[in-house]
Amino acid sequence: MKLVTTGASTAGPSPSELVSLSERLSHMLAVRAGFVAVVASAGFLGVRVDPSLRGQLILLSGLYLLLSFAVEALRRTTGARGLFLIGVTLLIDGVYLAWAMYVTGGPSSALSFLLYLHLIAVTLLASFRTGLKIALWHSLLLFVGFYAQLAGFLEPTGAGEKTPAEIVAEFKNTSVYYVLAFWIVALATVMFSSLNERELRRRGLDLAAHSDMATRLDNATETTGAARCLVESLIEAFRFERVAVLLTRDGELTVTAHEGCAEVAQGSLRQLDSSVVKAWTDRASVICTKPGESSDPGLASLFPGARRLLVVPMLVEGERIGIVVAEESSSRRYKIDSRVRPMVEQFATHSALAISNVRLLEQVQVMAETDPLTGIPNRLMFDRTLHKELSRSDRNGETVGLLLIDIDHFKALNDTYGHQVGDEVLRELALALRQHSRVFDTVARYGGEEFAVIIPAADLTECQEIAERLRLEIEQLPLQSSVTASIGLAMYPSNADGMDALVRAADEALYESKKDGRNRVTNSTTDLALI
Repeated sequence: MKLVTTGASTAGPSPSELVSLSERLSHMLAVRAGFVAVVASAGFLGVRVDPSLRGQLILLSGLYLLLSFAVEALRRTTGARGLFLIGVTLLIDGVYLAWAMYVTGGPSSALSFLLYLHLIAVTLLASFRTGLKIALWHSLLLFVGFYAQLAGFLEPTGAGEKTPAEIVAEFKNTSVYYVLAFWIVALATVMFSSLNERELRRRGLDLAAHSDMATRLDNATETTGAARCLVESLIEAFRFERVAVLLTRDGELTVTAHEGCAEVAQGSLRQLDSSVVKAWTDRASVICTKPGESSDPGLASLFPGARRLLVVPMLVEGERIGIVVAEESSSRRYKIDSRVRPMVEQFATHSALAISNVRLLEQVQVMAETDPLTGIPNRLMFDRTLHKELSRSDRNGETVGLLLIDIDHFKALNDTYGHQVGDEVLRELALALRQHSRVFDTVARYGGEEFAVIIPAADLTECQEIAERLRLEIEQLPLQSSVTASIGLAMYPSNADGMDALVRAADEALYESKKDGRNRVTNSTTDLALI
């Protein structure tokens, strides 16, 4: 057996992988340089430029480019008020482009495409909300230029003098269509950008939920806890109404964790449903629509009245360890779609690896604490349990009894019947001790043919009754050879003031049982009150 590493690659993006708004909008510097290049070469490209304003246009283009570089350098060196400086430069962009259009013919300028480029670049680099603001800003500047010409603050563009009536007529003929086309492009860009942002936000939330689940799985120490973590993560991330995690155990699918399922969820699925078989066979998730009693009886009982179930296999290196079943939410917003389905599969795959690791750790823990021959706690577990019970006794004042049990003439039994019979005697005796002790007593193999029983919260009389009952059960075991056992009983704190002293007192009592003829219970005679 080996532990399967879940890996850190499934976690969400680290902060270093996320690009901030300030860093994204820094790319606008290249866009601005492109604007200046196009405006500066407008005359060479055949674009009509007002001769009286050509010098101003070149001068303003240079100043605009220098200002853009200066603001970007300031933002990078100081790091303070970065978004404020970016907002200011976006406003300056609009003023510069509006002036360039004014110089090259107003709304009918051949450079009007620069406004479209600016709008699209800002929307994609920033957000659809910023794109709407920029569209409003460009529209506002267009009307400001129109009214400035109408009021005489700006000379009307184009050759010759124009009367106010001519300016109004030209604006009506060109600007209305220009603004309409500009806003069609703006709204289309904003709509698609909004869809992309929403999808990216969802992806980010999914990755964050996956990363959070991975962290919680790393802290899980039990199979049930790991399965519960998966259930809670799926409900939180995808708003499923009901979720169940079923893990394989002894050839059956057992519901290990669930939320909202029927009471039958506490049992097992002895007969695999067709949807489960298909998911395991195809190694892919399956949509089960209205599970029926004939094809999917187990799912129908777990999810009564369900419309759509997502059945996801849990596989580790080809081994089937379980399935995840999630019911689609009644809200259409969270239906099982092309986004949810692969993400749930990733959640299930990661959880399967974690659960497999937890199971291996549990097996290692059991092997470390259990005697392999008899299946009861070993000496290590005995020491831990006795220490814990004595500490509890010190806190609440209750007494603790300890029985040391040794099989009489066990060596002779091995020599006569062989070690296989001896091993069978040890197994049967351990089973009898476990069956006839109290539920909260601890039966352990102390070593060789010697066993121990820790009896918490019991007085001397009760411990004597338990010891005598166990002695009789051992004597009546239906074995190939009759077996008896000698028992030594010691009480804490009347016979000992610590763990080692208690074991020593019980061992001395056991020795007295053997000395007095075996097959008997002897109480410790040590009395701390007389010492």
